[in-house]
Amino acid sequence: MTGLTHPYPANVRVRQQHAVSIEQGHFVLTMMPSLYCELDCPHCYLSTSERRDPTRLMNASIRKALENVDAFYDSRGITRKTIHAYQYGGEPTSMGVTAFQSMLDTIDDTLPKEKGYDVRHTILTSLIDVDLDAWLPVFRDRCGGFLQTSFDGRMRGGSFVRKWDAQMKKARELGLTLSTISVVNTRILQDGPQRTLDYLCDLA
Repeated sequence: MTGLTHPYPANVRVRQQHAVSIEQGHFVLTMMPSLYCELDCPHCYLSTSERRDPTRLMNASIRKALENVDAFYDSRGITRKTIHAYQYGGEPTSMGVTAFQSMLDTIDDTLPKEKGYDVRHTILTSLIDVDLDAWLPVFRDRCGGFLQTSFDGRMRGGSFVRKWDAQMKKARELGLTLSTISVVNTRILQDGPQRTLDYLCDLA
């Protein structure tokens, strides 16, 4: 992973020398709320039929799963609980702002602050065709002003990179904090680590 900026400040990061586990209150909730994506990236692990399926994870199913997480914490007497809710897909923004906000509400309502939960939402998005103006309230107010996006060099073609670059710059102009995650591929290896990192850092 190459990060432009860490999503959380240093004073809230867990020190590496301490093990992080659900027993200590940390739980990474990795979700694929929707597999749908209009892109056809060569490295995608989903089939074409999966990427074109508009079915999404229902809020009732999310609530039921998280009630089990809550029951586990209650049974262990753990009072301080940090939930790293990580949404990817597919393209999670394909759900639309209203449905996505409703899903986040379900998570936050099931794991409320009053019970000691600190829920931190992160969205992994391709950024391509994402209406940043429409999604800004979600990224800013629900994700702490942070978003994560995938960068795979020129693997998906020059036009893709140019559009992604423009979206990254607009996101920065909107005041968002960005980080990237990469699939190391032949195009990135051809560009080399220094050139790749210099390019990504320039976007900051």
